[in-house]
Formats: sequence, structure tokens, C-alpha cells
Amino acid sequence: MGESGFSKRPDQLVISARYIWHRVMTELSSEAKRLYLSYFWWILEPCLMIGVFYIIFGMVFERGGEGFVSFLILGVTAWLWFAHTVAKSTLSIRSQQGLMRQVHVAKYVFPFSAVLFGLFKHFFVLIVLISLLVYLNEPSITWFFYILIFLVQLLFITAVSTVIAAVVPFVPDLSKIVPPMLQMTMFLSGVFYPQSMIPAQYVPHFRYNPMAGLIMEYRKVMLEYQLPDFVYLGKVALYSGILLAFGLWVLNRFNHVYPRLAD
Repeated sequence: MGESGFSKRPDQLVISARYIWHRVMTELSSEAKRLYLSYFWWILEPCLMIGVFYIIFGMVFERGGEGFVSFLILGVTAWLWFAHTVAKSTLSIRSQQGLMRQVHVAKYVFPFSAVLFGLFKHFFVLIVLISLLVYLNEPSITWFFYILIFLVQLLFITAVSTVIAAVVPFVPDLSKIVPPMLQMTMFLSGVFYPQSMIPAQYVPHFRYNPMAGLIMEYRKVMLEYQLPDFVYLGKVALYSGILLAFGLWVLNRFNHVYPRLAD
């Protein structure tokens, strides 16, 4: 009996992985077809945002300085990846209640699909924008640590997306709060202003926001040619892992409750 249950577990994971992959590929293709500019829009959006911030802060307020474009590239791309993925995952479970009533499916596939969807789009953007960073800056060995920070951010995004997706079906009004909270996160993450503009006594509190700290670490290794703060990255990874475990526990605990929740 135990052996049978054990053998079903890998099969379920394989089925879930295939479903996630198929779902993401279908959504990527569908979104590209809906947009007149297709995949080019994924590049155009961060470029437009970078352009707006450069005009306002770099030209009008003269707060930019040398290397401001590279500074914005790192901040905007990191924040857009986080914001788009969390926004997409918010209703990832609640919007699929009709499907869940017809077919039994592990609930984590819905936020994980949103995370993978956001990851593919982010890769597409990074290919172009990292190439621009190489053109604008002198590459350094510290750039290799970008991958480490990237992986920590991926874990953080997955954790936040999973928890929000798990909770929103029980408290639907939270879906109305997420967009303004994400907007506030942008202003509190240093996307378009440097750490030097923050009073020294508030910098440690500023880094309590993982997105602010991660953006600072990206800029440290890519623009300042310094090693990242490994202790800080370890803390973000640890807390993200705990948060992700909690989100998965909630999804498993209420696995059979989600389909019965009212639309």
C-alpha cells in the first residue's frame, strides 16, 4: 500500500511539470498573438519605462549623472520581473476554480506557471538589456555574481507568488490591494534613485524590503565592481525558503477546499 502511494508521487510530479510547461508555452504564444508588436512589446515596455525615468530624473531634475542608463536598466528590469510575476500569480488559483471542479490538479501548478511565465519573459528582456550593459560598461569578473542574485530573486518571487495565490481565494479583496502595493514597492525599492539619497540611518531599514536590497546588490556587482553581500543574500534566500514552504503547506492543507470556494 505504502509502495503504491510512493510510486504515484513521482508520476504526479511529472504530470504537474508537463502541465506547467504546456500551460506556459500556450500562454506565451497566446499573449504574443494578442499584441500587435508581439514579442517586441516585452522589450519595449522596460525601454519605455527606462526612457521616462531618464527624462524625468536624468534630464529634468538632473539627478542622473554618468551611468544613469545602466543604473535604470538594472533597477527597472528587476522590479518589472517581480511586479509582473506577482500580479499574474495573484488570481492564478482563484481564476481556475471551474477547471479545478472538473479535474484534480495540484494547486501549486497555478502559481508556479505564473512564475515560469514571468521567468521566460524576463530571459527574453535580459538578452537585449544585458547586451546593452556590456556595450555601456566594462565587463568585470564580479558580473558573474549576477547569477547568484538572480537565483535569490527567483526564489523570493516564487515564495511571494505562491503565498499570495494561496491566500487570495479565501480573501478575494486582497486582489484589489496587490496592484497599489506593487506600485508602492517600486517607490520603496530604489528603482530610479541611488542609496546615497537615503539618510544613512534609514539604509538598514530600507534593505528590509528584499527588492530594494536585491536591486542594490545587482548594481553593486554590475556597476561598482564589488562583491555582493553574501550574508544578506543568504538571509533573503532563507526567509524566502521559509515563506515558500508555508505557501506550499497552505496549498496542500486546503487542496480540496479551493474548488468549493465561491467564484
